[in-house]
Amino acid sequence: MGLFERISLLLRSNIASLLNRAEEPEKVLDQLMEDMSKEFVDAKKQVALAIADERKLSKQVEKARREAADWEAKAVQALNAGKEDLARGAMERKLQFAQEADQYDILWQQQKNAAGALREKLVQLNEKIDEAKRKKGLLAARAQRAEAQMKIQEALGNAGTSSAMSHFERMERKVEEMEAEADATELMATPMGLEGEASLESQFRELEAQEVSSAADAALAELKAKMGGASVVQPKQIEQTTES
Repeated sequence: MGLFERISLLLRSNIASLLNRAEEPEKVLDQLMEDMSKEFVDAKKQVALAIADERKLSKQVEKARREAADWEAKAVQALNAGKEDLARGAMERKLQFAQEADQYDILWQQQKNAAGALREKLVQLNEKIDEAKRKKGLLAARAQRAEAQMKIQEALGNAGTSSAMSHFERMERKVEEMEAEADATELMATPMGLEGEASLESQFRELEAQEVSSAADAALAELKAKMGGASVVQPKQIEQTTES
């Protein structure tokens, strides 16, 4: 995999999945930015090498063409001197350098196109890194917000099942039972309770006393009837009679 393919893969990576595994999303984003910056530096070096190779090939093309032109000039000089064999040898060298120039020219054009494509990718990469820098703060804020929401939901979810909450609910039931017992005790202490029961027994005793009194009155009336209506001597009168 080439350098730009690796860079493209890095930029297309699912940052959200990295954030989910990280305790501090902002640090992960910082690391990603640092990695992308390093990749950009490496890409710039590669582009620089490609441009250097392009210029080198361009110079080799120019050199070969100059050599071809020089040998052609020498052939002309040999012909002017009447040395046809020498002129033929010069033209052979001229053709060799011309062929070499054509070959270098093909390589130069290919390298020129490759360097141009690399420069375009480098520009695109730089734009993506700039965009990532702009989004970094927003992504970090979104990650922190999502993490905070998860913690809140976990806290709310555990609130009903926590040990403290269970103890609290148990104590609440205990207090309710104590209040119910206190109400029952208070009810037994009211006239409708123990006092009510005592009052009921007292009424029955009064009723029985009234029955006894009525029976005594009836017996007294019966005694009077037997005595023929004689007056009953009062206790004080009996005491006075005895003293006299």
